[in-house]
Amino acid sequence: VKIEEFSDFQCPFCKRFADETEKQIVDTYVATGKVYFTYTPYGPGGSFIGPESVAAAEAAFCAGDQNKFWEYHDMLFNNQEGENVGSFTDKRLQTFAQTLGLNMSQFNACFSADKYQNQINSDFQAGQQAGVTGTPSVFVNGKEVSPGYIPTYDQMKQAIQEALGTPSATPGG
Repeated sequence: VKIEEFSDFQCPFCKRFADETEKQIVDTYVATGKVYFTYTPYGPGGSFIGPESVAAAEAAFCAGDQNKFWEYHDMLFNNQEGENVGSFTDKRLQTFAQTLGLNMSQFNACFSADKYQNQINSDFQAGQQAGVTGTPSVFVNGKEVSPGYIPTYDQMKQAIQEALGTPSATPGG
């Protein structure tokens, strides 16, 4: 089963999904090998909520070059303070990388080169093709869960169980 989340690191609803639902999905399904979960930074034309969103997405991909994407993802959401208020300035993004013990020469070279700009544009196109209209948008095997609303854990669990071919015995249970 594949889950794909289209999200923005500055989006307060995306943070809520990450804090309340994503962690449970990872613990229950990803850790057991039943689900493959992907996070796709998303924003119209790659613009997201603002320039800090683009910088955060690029930094997360650069952290991924050192096998620390998910740790960096968590660091970003844990340090989100609002939209375009300085949460994700270049200096803070570099501090997050340093805190995670990344090779800073490698991280800075990647980040300053905009290495992942094409990936961000490609992710936007993929979201458009999937019918994404806002963030977070979460798909289980290509089917959007709770369009227009933040999917709850119970909604995600039901969609995952159906995709696994083992529906829950009780709704939300």
